[in-house]
Amino acid sequence: MSRYTIAAHPPYHHCVVGFDPPLGTFFAQVYRAPTARRQPRLVRWLGTEVHELPTLTALTAALAPYATVPDDLHQRLAHEQTAIGFRPNFGTRLLQRLRDTAPQHVDNVITVCDHTRTMTSTSSDRTQVGSGADADDARGDATGRRRGSC
Repeated sequence: MSRYTIAAHPPYHHCVVGFDPPLGTFFAQVYRAPTARRQPRLVRWLGTEVHELPTLTALTAALAPYATVPDDLHQRLAHEQTAIGFRPNFGTRLLQRLRDTAPQHVDNVITVCDHTRTMTSTSSDRTQVGSGADADDARGDATGRRRGSC
């Protein structure tokens, strides 16, 4: 994966652009200027999905409100895309296959999980949790999700 830092249009500070072979997309990260109290803050991240920005034209258009890709970098990115190309890894292939083969099923599972999570959070407010391993399972993990649920 390549990463190049370029200047951004105000009020933004800088952008990081590049080509991500496993996703087969160009990407851009736009950062706001740092302050005395904070590091630069990520405000926009483009090119996080498979083939989201498959061409330099798509990258340039998506990045237009934030920055302009210099001509020399434009040529370098074009060369990298041609030389490296789309190189999906196992995770990319698996995710793409799941999305292609069962989009309706995945959407239904997400809807059911969201509905179940809503129902369990309202009923757990009224239930006290004991102690021990069962209580740990009932409380869930650090993300707030209950173990064994969606």
